[in-house]
Amino acid sequence: MNVFDGSEEEDNNPFSGTTHLYASGIAAVTDARDDYDFPEPALNFESNSDSNIEHSRTDVPNVIAEADERELDVEDDTLHSWKFATSELSRNSVFETSYMNLSHGEDAPEAIRIIDAGQYKDGYGKYAIGYKIEFGGIVVTRRYSEFDSLRQSLCRLLPTIIIPPIPSKHPIIKYIFNPLHVEKDIRTINRRQRLLARFLNNCHKVQEIRDHVVFQKFLNPEYFWKEVLSSPPISILPMNNLLAPPLNPTKPSPLHLLLPTPSTLTMHRRDELIAANDETEKKFVKYNSDLVKLKEILQPLHKTGRNIRTNIQNYSNVLSELGAYFNAYSLENSVFQVVSLIDQMNRLSMGIEKVGQSIDVSYVSTELLSEGIVFILEERTKEMLQFIHEAQRVLQFRNFKQEQYYTIEKTIKKRQLRIKQLKEADEQSIRLGEALKLNAEESPTVAQALESISQNSTKKQTTDPQFIDIIKSKIPSNGKSPSSSSSNELEPHLLTQDERASQVNKLERELEKLHECFRLIEKDLQQVNKSMQGSLNHLDEYFKENWHMILRDLCHHIVSWLKDCSQSWHSTKQAIDLSLIHISEPTRH
Repeated sequence: MNVFDGSEEEDNNPFSGTTHLYASGIAAVTDARDDYDFPEPALNFESNSDSNIEHSRTDVPNVIAEADERELDVEDDTLHSWKFATSELSRNSVFETSYMNLSHGEDAPEAIRIIDAGQYKDGYGKYAIGYKIEFGGIVVTRRYSEFDSLRQSLCRLLPTIIIPPIPSKHPIIKYIFNPLHVEKDIRTINRRQRLLARFLNNCHKVQEIRDHVVFQKFLNPEYFWKEVLSSPPISILPMNNLLAPPLNPTKPSPLHLLLPTPSTLTMHRRDELIAANDETEKKFVKYNSDLVKLKEILQPLHKTGRNIRTNIQNYSNVLSELGAYFNAYSLENSVFQVVSLIDQMNRLSMGIEKVGQSIDVSYVSTELLSEGIVFILEERTKEMLQFIHEAQRVLQFRNFKQEQYYTIEKTIKKRQLRIKQLKEADEQSIRLGEALKLNAEESPTVAQALESISQNSTKKQTTDPQFIDIIKSKIPSNGKSPSSSSSNELEPHLLTQDERASQVNKLERELEKLHECFRLIEKDLQQVNKSMQGSLNHLDEYFKENWHMILRDLCHHIVSWLKDCSQSWHSTKQAIDLSLIHISEPTRH
């Protein structure tokens, strides 16, 4: 069974084709957000008949739209700003385009783009939400579950490389509690469309991923993704990457299968290297500590960004209601009119309407600022946090490789010590035999002992009181002698000469294999260190670039918001001052 082919709930409604209440819904719940799922400003959207996703004009009172066509005596910069702001808000890629271009700099023309998203029928006849990927003039449609399986495959194919994150899955339970219709849930699709494009471009920036055949097949419409998952190199991946070459896990050597698979970490190897002042180990320790510090900064920043966005949305809602009240109030002069004061009332009505329009411009600008906070602070900080998690996962893989090294090294030392003890026991036995032979004529007891030993070679080769005490200590309380199967655990002096010789031969053969495994794990660790340093350096550059973009874009959006509001209210002040002049002129006459 393919472990990567199990994400149907993300692409297809489980109630599709039934009479269930949620038969046409897809999953996305605000109360249980995924990693990138953030509530956004309430705007109206609609999709056309051919499933192309487009934004409609923002939901504002009709009186505001009607006021766009009125004329005032002064140059109406406010109306110009209003029309510009609403048209900008209604564009589908107002943030997405700039977000992608800023993220890729000079490489933006070659960036991978997701040009559309909507329901499609795959090669197996199933309907799902598909994302059209355009790169190099080639278009291919992939489902979310295929993005997810691509990332899982890359994590196993490239265990020393930090694989960029993607938005998390929606659990199937979300279909039940909060179904969303594809035709109406445009924001959810657009957000995922943007984040998946980020994932592909982040992957394309990493040479090891960009050059890998699996990533290239993902962008090629000639390949069915299920067939890619069930064919090499994915189908021949080992169950445990610790038992395979770190840079090419699909080609393990026979020696890799002999490596130990530690389940826990002792970190003895790292402590030894730090004590020896190893420069490479000190670098990795610093990498890990820097990631921990950055995580401690990003987590409260991400939370603060969400709080700021919530407050801005509340302020935007207040502006929306207030603008509607002012625009409605400006129309009351058409109901209650005093003929003698009709001109003054019209001027006053225009001034009130002007205030309402400025509030509307502030509302739209605030909505844009709220969108910017989502893209700049929430999504980018969340992406950085997930990058940190992935970096720590890769560092954990290195720790387990070091544990393999330490285990093999400790086993070699243990086997060498056992061989040394067995050989020393043989030497002591030989010396004892020679001593007994020299004293055979003077000591009948010893002569009898020698005769007994020569007649029964299977008996123990000493009658020294010390050895007798050792034998007694090893005999179980039930009086039975120890089993021959536990001879590897017995003291060397309790074994016969043949048993010691057999153990020495066996341990020497085992030691030879252990030395080969030791040289192999040394080579693996060198490759892991080199590959991980490159990946961590690339991540460090990404963090620096991202911090720069966050600060720059945040300042840009705040300045634009202040500028739009300032210009709008300045124009409103001019219009009101002009209206007051016209109102006071009849009084002078």
